[in-house]
Amino acid sequence: MPLSSPLKGNALVLFPMDSANKAAALMLQRAVDDLSSVSTEMGRDALTELCNMMANGFVDEWATVFETTIDTGSPIAVQDPEQSHIYRVLKHYDAGMYITSHLHIPDYDIDGIIYVFPGEERFVTKISKVGLEVIE
Repeated sequence: MPLSSPLKGNALVLFPMDSANKAAALMLQRAVDDLSSVSTEMGRDALTELCNMMANGFVDEWATVFETTIDTGSPIAVQDPEQSHIYRVLKHYDAGMYITSHLHIPDYDIDGIIYVFPGEERFVTKISKVGLEVIE
């Protein structure tokens, strides 16, 4: 998901395949009577929407810390190894920094990682001024 204004960068939400399937099923369980009838496209759409909500929540917290808004673009669903995603995003920026947040939902055995890639020096400068007291 691209971040555009006033701080440029990207947010990336990744799930291992097993967790991706469980998360998509969780998103669809109230909308569909029989999960076995769900198409791959419908499952991907549900997972993309979940990733959108997660990334926006994460970015909203950074916006609160920085006392600004951060505009986000539409998420793009991709299915590649984690390193391919990271390389694809980092090659567009001079900064090679990223922030990760690991999550685990024990009730559903779902794991995921959220990455934020600052795409400009101003974003990196703001992050470097954040004190550890904001981390919960």
